[in-house]
Amino acid sequence: TLTAQLSQLSARERLQVTPSSIVRSTGVTTAAAARRELGASLAFEGTVFVVGRERRVNYALVDTSTASQLDATTFTAPIGDGFASADRVIEWALQALEARLARRLEARPQRATTLAQAEDFFIQGRGYLLEFQRPEKVDVAITLFERALELDPAHIPARAGLGTAYWLKYESTREAVWVDRAREACTKAAAGTPPSAAAHVCLGTLNMGTGRYEQALQAFRRAIDADPAMDDGYLGLARAQEQLGRFEEAEKTFLQGIARRPWYWAGRLWLGRFYSGRGRYGEAIEQY
Repeated sequence: TLTAQLSQLSARERLQVTPSSIVRSTGVTTAAAARRELGASLAFEGTVFVVGRERRVNYALVDTSTASQLDATTFTAPIGDGFASADRVIEWALQALEARLARRLEARPQRATTLAQAEDFFIQGRGYLLEFQRPEKVDVAITLFERALELDPAHIPARAGLGTAYWLKYESTREAVWVDRAREACTKAAAGTPPSAAAHVCLGTLNMGTGRYEQALQAFRRAIDADPAMDDGYLGLARAQEQLGRFEEAEKTFLQGIARRPWYWAGRLWLGRFYSGRGRYGEAIEQY
């Protein structure tokens, strides 16, 4: 949940959040290892102790180069107070980063609905989708997004997340029913207001997967219009242009995404793969 919330900040600040799935897969358990294995300059470390019916939560923001604590929080809460405890950690983490950054963030991630429980289910679903390679995680995400929409049918990000999860379910099972469900969810999310970049990426991904490349172009362009820092919008648009043989346009799109967020490593990786696929190995090496 914390990772999913903090990841939203990378569109506004020179900040990149490593997904928790990568932290686990690399075996990183200390701030020093995070610096060595992941190149992290800052790390959140936390412990949870359960005694009786109470939970003690300790969190710290650590400078990985010196192992010194820059900020810390400690609190005790009842076992059944999970959502509130998560909210307290997230609020503290945002404040800790604000204090660390050169200027205040332009905006903090805001709740997309007045129904806090629906938002909690949505954020949890986002977290499970970070491990989309594992089918069981996608199944849990589907359940969480559906529960969010039961509470708030107008929650556009949850509907977009549900459409994305349905498509991932299709990719792992190849059962056509999931394509229909994904199309219904993505289309409904993309038609909502205000415009949602995630919803248009959802629709664009679906169109790409079903060979509707012109429709995918339109969807990814709308995603970028809704959020010019949407990395998946640039990636999807460039890949759709590749499929249509518009290689010069695809290269420009990759470069536009890099210009928007030059400190984001994945943009260079995507462009490197594009160059390699076109036989431009020297340029690919430079990007890698």
